[in-house]
Amino acid sequence: MNKTHFTDLATFNCWANKKICDFIAANLTAEMVDREIGSSFPSVRKTLYHVWDAEAIWLQRLNGISKGKFPSDNFIGTFEEGARKFMDNSNELLKKISLSDDSFFQSSITFTVRSGKEYTQEVKPVLTHVINHSTFHRGQLITMFRQLGFTTGIPETDFIEYYREMMNQ
Repeated sequence: MNKTHFTDLATFNCWANKKICDFIAANLTAEMVDREIGSSFPSVRKTLYHVWDAEAIWLQRLNGISKGKFPSDNFIGTFEEGARKFMDNSNELLKKISLSDDSFFQSSITFTVRSGKEYTQEVKPVLTHVINHSTFHRGQLITMFRQLGFTTGIPETDFIEYYREMMNQ
């Protein structure tokens, strides 16, 4: 796994996150965004904000900020503003990866989690985790859309769909 591989995965991540955000903007009412649905997080908003927080905290760690902050903790804007900030952060993660030199992908980062425990981890498994984590929760969002009554128009966000779309451009 190298820079090209992780740039492809981060590009996919942005593509899939945008599909989710676009679907929400076009189809969900404010009530639907906050309706309690059984999942890891109780609503579309809380699930999307969790993905935003996770991508943001890992980006901070990759940028050398050991004790980062979750952006949604003090966020008071609208859901639409939050979704834009989420997308901005996903694009910043892509930018970090695409502008890094090869040595970055061979390095490790040290950071402190909220409990105070310190970890040192190699960058490549961290990047794999970030993309995999976002993919996992996008799948939950898809299930939530179905629970909200949507049966058509739900975006396909699998990597292979991204790859097929990119190959057909």
